Amino acid sequence: MLAAPSQAQQLGQQVPRERLGMGTMMRRELPWRGFALLTLLGLLWGCQANRNPQSKELAECLDDQSQFAAQVDGLESTLKTLAELEKERFIPPAKPTPIDPDLAERYTQEDRELDEQRYQQSLLAWEQLHTERYRLWLVDHTQRERALELQVERQAKALKQLNPEAVERTPTKPGSLRLNPEVVEKYSRCDPQAF
Repeated sequence: MLAAPSQAQQLGQQVPRERLGMGTMMRRELPWRGFALLTLLGLLWGCQANRNPQSKELAECLDDQSQFAAQVDGLESTLKTLAELEKERFIPPAKPTPIDPDLAERYTQEDRELDEQRYQQSLLAWEQLHTERYRLWLVDHTQRERALELQVERQAKALKQLNPEAVERTPTKPGSLRLNPEVVEKYSRCDPQAF
Protein backbone atom coordinates (compact mmCIF):
# COMPACT_ATOMS: atom_id res chain seq x y z
CA MET A 1 0.00 0.00 0.00
CA LEU A 2 1.45 3.38 -0.95
CA ALA A 3 1.69 6.11 1.67
CA ALA A 4 -0.17 9.32 1.02
CA PRO A 5 2.19 12.19 0.11
CA SER A 6 3.01 14.34 3.08
CA GLN A 7 2.65 18.09 3.21
CA ALA A 8 6.40 18.52 2.77
CA GLN A 9 6.37 16.37 -0.38
CA GLN A 10 3.47 18.33 -1.79
CA LEU A 11 5.39 21.58 -1.35
CA GLY A 12 8.43 20.09 -3.08
CA GLN A 13 10.64 20.05 -0.02
CA GLN A 14 13.26 17.40 0.59
CA VAL A 15 12.04 14.69 2.92
CA PRO A 16 14.55 12.41 4.64
CA ARG A 17 14.55 8.82 3.38
CA GLU A 18 13.50 7.41 6.71
CA ARG A 19 10.26 9.29 6.49
CA LEU A 20 9.36 8.25 2.94
CA GLY A 21 7.57 5.12 4.14
CA MET A 22 6.94 1.68 2.81
CA GLY A 23 5.90 2.71 -0.72
CA THR A 24 9.38 3.80 -1.69
CA MET A 25 10.93 0.60 -0.39
CA MET A 26 8.54 -1.44 -2.48
CA ARG A 27 9.43 0.58 -5.54
CA ARG A 28 13.11 -0.16 -4.98
CA GLU A 29 12.45 -3.91 -4.59
CA LEU A 30 10.16 -4.08 -7.64
CA PRO A 31 12.96 -4.19 -10.27
CA TRP A 32 14.61 -7.05 -8.37
CA ARG A 33 11.34 -9.00 -8.19
CA GLY A 34 10.62 -8.35 -11.87
CA PHE A 35 14.04 -9.67 -12.83
CA ALA A 36 13.48 -12.80 -10.72
CA LEU A 37 10.04 -13.34 -12.28
CA LEU A 38 11.41 -12.98 -15.83
CA THR A 39 14.25 -15.39 -15.04
CA LEU A 40 11.79 -17.95 -13.67
CA LEU A 41 9.53 -17.61 -16.71
CA GLY A 42 12.54 -18.03 -19.02
CA LEU A 43 13.57 -21.23 -17.27
CA LEU A 44 10.05 -22.66 -17.43
CA TRP A 45 9.75 -21.79 -21.11
CA GLY A 46 13.11 -23.45 -21.80
CA CYS A 47 11.99 -26.63 -20.06
CA GLN A 48 8.76 -26.69 -22.06
CA ALA A 49 10.66 -26.12 -25.32
CA ASN A 50 12.85 -29.18 -24.65
CA ARG A 51 9.77 -31.41 -24.26
CA ASN A 52 7.91 -29.88 -27.19
CA PRO A 53 8.84 -32.32 -30.05
CA GLN A 54 7.66 -35.30 -28.04
CA SER A 55 4.64 -33.49 -26.68
CA LYS A 56 3.63 -32.18 -30.10
CA GLU A 57 3.32 -35.68 -31.59
CA LEU A 58 1.53 -36.94 -28.49
CA ALA A 59 -0.80 -33.91 -28.51
CA GLU A 60 -1.64 -34.55 -32.18
CA CYS A 61 -2.30 -38.19 -31.35
CA LEU A 62 -4.62 -37.25 -28.51
CA ASP A 63 -6.42 -34.65 -30.67
CA ASP A 64 -7.01 -37.14 -33.50
CA GLN A 65 -7.53 -40.26 -31.35
CA SER A 66 -11.32 -40.55 -31.63
CA GLN A 67 -11.32 -39.78 -35.37
CA PHE A 68 -8.42 -42.20 -35.92
CA ALA A 69 -10.18 -44.98 -34.00
CA ALA A 70 -13.44 -44.45 -35.91
CA GLN A 71 -11.66 -44.57 -39.26
CA VAL A 72 -9.70 -47.67 -38.26
CA ASP A 73 -12.93 -49.40 -37.19
CA GLY A 74 -14.62 -48.48 -40.47
CA LEU A 75 -11.71 -49.70 -42.56
CA GLU A 76 -11.40 -52.94 -40.56
CA SER A 77 -15.10 -53.62 -41.08
CA THR A 78 -14.88 -53.01 -44.83
CA LEU A 79 -11.75 -55.16 -45.14
CA LYS A 80 -13.51 -57.97 -43.25
CA THR A 81 -16.57 -57.72 -45.51
CA LEU A 82 -14.31 -57.77 -48.58
CA ALA A 83 -12.45 -60.85 -47.30
CA GLU A 84 -15.74 -62.66 -46.69
CA LEU A 85 -16.96 -61.71 -50.17
CA GLU A 86 -13.76 -63.05 -51.73
CA LYS A 87 -14.39 -66.40 -50.00
CA GLU A 88 -17.89 -66.70 -51.48
CA ARG A 89 -18.29 -69.42 -54.07
CA PHE A 90 -21.03 -70.02 -56.57
CA ILE A 91 -23.49 -72.72 -55.53
CA PRO A 92 -24.98 -74.35 -58.64
CA PRO A 93 -28.60 -75.51 -58.76
CA ALA A 94 -29.23 -79.17 -58.06
CA LYS A 95 -28.37 -81.38 -60.99
CA PRO A 96 -31.10 -83.78 -62.17
CA THR A 97 -30.58 -87.34 -61.05
CA PRO A 98 -30.02 -89.98 -63.70
CA ILE A 99 -32.34 -92.94 -64.05
CA ASP A 100 -31.63 -95.81 -61.68
CA PRO A 101 -30.60 -98.79 -63.87
CA ASP A 102 -32.16 -101.34 -61.47
CA LEU A 103 -35.46 -99.51 -61.54
CA ALA A 104 -35.31 -99.03 -65.34
CA GLU A 105 -35.14 -102.80 -65.89
CA ARG A 106 -38.72 -103.11 -64.63
CA TYR A 107 -40.01 -100.77 -67.33
CA THR A 108 -40.62 -101.55 -70.94
CA GLN A 109 -38.13 -100.44 -73.55
CA GLU A 110 -40.45 -97.63 -74.64
CA ASP A 111 -40.75 -96.32 -71.05
CA ARG A 112 -36.99 -96.47 -70.60
CA GLU A 113 -36.47 -94.44 -73.78
CA LEU A 114 -39.05 -91.88 -72.63
CA ASP A 115 -37.32 -91.62 -69.21
CA GLU A 116 -33.95 -91.19 -70.94
CA GLN A 117 -35.39 -88.41 -73.17
CA ARG A 118 -36.87 -86.62 -70.14
CA TYR A 119 -33.58 -86.93 -68.30
CA GLN A 120 -31.58 -85.51 -71.24
CA GLN A 121 -34.07 -82.58 -71.56
CA SER A 122 -33.89 -81.82 -67.84
CA LEU A 123 -30.07 -82.04 -68.00
CA LEU A 124 -30.01 -79.56 -70.91
CA ALA A 125 -32.37 -77.21 -69.02
CA TRP A 126 -30.18 -77.54 -65.93
CA GLU A 127 -27.03 -76.66 -67.89
CA GLN A 128 -28.71 -73.54 -69.30
CA LEU A 129 -30.00 -72.56 -65.85
CA HIS A 130 -26.57 -73.20 -64.33
CA THR A 131 -24.85 -71.05 -66.98
CA GLU A 132 -27.35 -68.19 -66.58
CA ARG A 133 -27.26 -68.26 -62.75
CA TYR A 134 -23.48 -68.36 -62.75
CA ARG A 135 -23.33 -65.40 -65.13
CA LEU A 136 -25.72 -63.37 -62.93
CA TRP A 137 -23.87 -64.37 -59.77
CA LEU A 138 -20.53 -63.43 -61.29
CA VAL A 139 -21.78 -59.99 -62.40
CA ASP A 140 -23.27 -59.29 -58.96
CA HIS A 141 -20.22 -60.64 -57.13
CA THR A 142 -17.81 -58.58 -59.25
CA GLN A 143 -19.86 -55.38 -58.75
CA ARG A 144 -20.02 -55.85 -54.96
CA GLU A 145 -16.30 -56.67 -54.82
CA ARG A 146 -15.37 -53.59 -56.87
CA ALA A 147 -17.61 -51.34 -54.73
CA LEU A 148 -15.93 -52.64 -51.56
CA GLU A 149 -12.46 -52.19 -53.08
CA LEU A 150 -13.30 -48.56 -53.90
CA GLN A 151 -14.65 -48.04 -50.39
CA VAL A 152 -11.41 -49.48 -48.95
CA GLU A 153 -9.39 -47.08 -51.12
CA ARG A 154 -11.44 -44.07 -49.94
CA GLN A 155 -11.23 -45.08 -46.28
CA ALA A 156 -7.49 -45.78 -46.55
CA LYS A 157 -6.91 -42.39 -48.15
CA ALA A 158 -8.78 -40.63 -45.32
CA LEU A 159 -6.87 -42.62 -42.70
CA LYS A 160 -3.54 -41.84 -44.39
CA GLN A 161 -4.31 -38.13 -43.99
CA LEU A 162 -4.31 -38.66 -40.23
CA ASN A 163 -1.31 -41.00 -40.27
CA PRO A 164 0.43 -42.01 -43.52
CA GLU A 165 1.91 -45.14 -41.93
CA ALA A 166 -1.41 -46.58 -40.71
CA VAL A 167 -2.21 -48.33 -44.02
CA GLU A 168 0.17 -50.41 -46.10
CA ARG A 169 0.08 -52.62 -49.20
CA THR A 170 -0.29 -56.34 -48.60
CA PRO A 171 2.91 -58.07 -49.73
CA THR A 172 1.18 -61.35 -50.61
CA LYS A 173 -1.63 -59.87 -52.70
CA PRO A 174 -0.71 -57.08 -55.13
CA GLY A 175 -3.04 -54.10 -55.06
CA SER A 176 -4.64 -54.90 -51.72
CA LEU A 177 -4.33 -52.89 -48.53
CA ARG A 178 -4.13 -53.73 -44.85
CA LEU A 179 -3.77 -51.87 -41.56
CA ASN A 180 -0.30 -51.59 -40.06
CA PRO A 181 -0.88 -53.23 -36.64
CA GLU A 182 2.04 -51.51 -34.85
CA VAL A 183 0.96 -48.02 -35.93
CA VAL A 184 -2.72 -48.72 -35.19
CA GLU A 185 -1.81 -49.94 -31.69
CA LYS A 186 0.42 -46.94 -30.99
CA TYR A 187 -2.04 -44.30 -32.21
CA SER A 188 -5.15 -45.98 -30.83
CA ARG A 189 -3.81 -45.88 -27.27
CA CYS A 190 -1.71 -42.68 -27.48
CA ASP A 191 0.50 -43.99 -24.70
CA PRO A 192 2.97 -41.25 -23.67
CA GLN A 193 5.71 -43.90 -23.32
CA ALA A 194 5.40 -44.70 -27.04
CA PHE A 195 6.15 -41.11 -28.05
